[in-house]
Formats: sequence, structure tokens, C-alpha cells
Amino acid sequence: MNQEARFSRMEPELRKANLIEATLVCLKRHGFQGASIRKISAEAGVSVGLISHHYSGKDELVAEAYMAITGRVMTLLRDAMEQAVTRHAHSTQR
Repeated sequence: MNQEARFSRMEPELRKANLIEATLVCLKRHGFQGASIRKISAEAGVSVGLISHHYSGKDELVAEAYMAITGRVMTLLRDAMEQAVTRHAHSTQR
């Protein structure tokens, strides 16, 4: 059989990051109630079993997705604060 593999292999951390991104997309589209493991797995291009291998269920996956968003927001806030401090320091030197 010369059929392409349906799922591609990724490093575990990259795979988990992909699952988190797919979860965020599904949450945005369908909300918590509508974002099923099947929809998330389809969005990520992985099997339902792969999600079960990494996470105990939808609640754990969604919690990790929210943690990822929180980390991104915190990084943006830190960057904005650093820029504000830098701008303030430059403006007081004039």
C-alpha cells in the first residue's frame, strides 16, 4: 500500500502544543460544552486515543490550554511594563 500516513509523528512537547492550539480553536468556535475530544482531535489531526495518552480528559486539556493563554498574557504584560519603564526612563533623561 502506498497510502500516506493519516497522522504524522511529532515530538511529545510539540504534539502537546498542537493539542493545546487545537483546543483553543475549538473553544473559540464551539465553547466549552461544544468542544468535544473528537472535535479537538480532528482539529489537531490526531486520534482520540492520542489525546487520552497525554490527558485524562477534556477538563485537563482545557485547563492546560487556559494555563497556556495565561502564560501568553503574562508575557505580554511583562513586555508592556518593561517598555513603559524604558519609555519613562528616556523621557525623564531629556
